[in-house]
Amino acid sequence: MAEASDQQGSAKKAALIAIAIAGTATLLAQLVWGTGTYVIATAKSWIWPERMAVQVQSLPGEDGLGAWVSDQTLTVRPSASDYGFPGSDVALKVPRPATAGPNGERDTEYFATVLAFDLKSGFSEPVKVTSIEYIDFDQRPAPDGTVMYLWPQGDQRKGQFGIDLTSGVDSTARSIDEREMFGDPYTSTNTVTLTNSEYVGLRAKLFAPENTDTRFRLRFHLDNNKSVVVDNKGQPFRVVTFPRSAHRAYTMTRLRSGSQLGIYECRWRQGCMDMFANALRWSGPN
Repeated sequence: MAEASDQQGSAKKAALIAIAIAGTATLLAQLVWGTGTYVIATAKSWIWPERMAVQVQSLPGEDGLGAWVSDQTLTVRPSASDYGFPGSDVALKVPRPATAGPNGERDTEYFATVLAFDLKSGFSEPVKVTSIEYIDFDQRPAPDGTVMYLWPQGDQRKGQFGIDLTSGVDSTARSIDEREMFGDPYTSTNTVTLTNSEYVGLRAKLFAPENTDTRFRLRFHLDNNKSVVVDNKGQPFRVVTFPRSAHRAYTMTRLRSGSQLGIYECRWRQGCMDMFANALRWSGPN
């Protein structure tokens, strides 16, 4: 019996050692399946990291109020619902046009979206966020198979900090004022303290230039020499804007004054702009 007990004890020790060696990857899998949220807590590979609980809420679907793009060439019926959106597995919603780009940039057309998320620490002691940046940055031309053109008024929503998704610029989150001018790094002028007792809500305003399809994750550096990477349930956040050219394009319009409002094919891009303006200028049944 003693020999069997020793064997069981050795087996348990071996299992614990195997878990410790698995390290971050093993913990990540447990967090993914246990909470539904993908969180990476940095640590040495042989240390079991302390848990950092993070909830993420993204708002990509409602920003553009119907505008979308797809890399496939699609046919949309005039009476299609939801502006002909074929589903998130085929197309992506386009954010609202920004009134201006970062720091008042007007030479390039920008689109803006707000990413809202909550953070809550799993560490026993409060920790401060020392910097916020985007990582795993990947930017390519926007999908140009099919475009649904709608042009709502500029985005008036505010963010606590701004992120410029222009390729080659500083990836650090910046303070942002009422005119959407970028300032110092956000955490140099604002204190963000995380505890294990309540969530802290943050709102990032993202600016993406025209003709881009951008993927990225957010990394929060902490004052305990650890960091947390936040993404969209294991996938990078993704922001797409209108392409410069398109194989096929549609917009919501009326073909003549008094006619039924519907979705019709248009010539990208000036033709779509003119046809969309007719929907606002000509009256008729909706």
